Amino acid sequence: MTNFIPTIRRLVGRNGALNGKTKCLRIAITDTGHGIPPERLGEIFKPFFTTKSEGTGLGLAIVKNKIQALGGRLVLRSELQVGTSFEVYIPSESTSRS
Repeated sequence: MTNFIPTIRRLVGRNGALNGKTKCLRIAITDTGHGIPPERLGEIFKPFFTTKSEGTGLGLAIVKNKIQALGGRLVLRSELQVGTSFEVYIPSESTSRS
């Protein structure tokens, strides 16, 4: 997984636009589960926030930080009883800020 993002960024940069005129990679992870309660949406990316009995609550905070360090963004959408979607946008080498 360590080399996944740099490899994808190199491929996107070499092969051109993947999303219209935007030279970026979009990865969407979606489920059809219970959704995230609206009152928790603002907390979910904070370090040490967790609803699990085990774990550190660092996973999503680290993921968001890494994506932003690449000049990308992470978009969260969730609706109760419908599901949740995480969309990762990573710019190609030519449009990256890092």
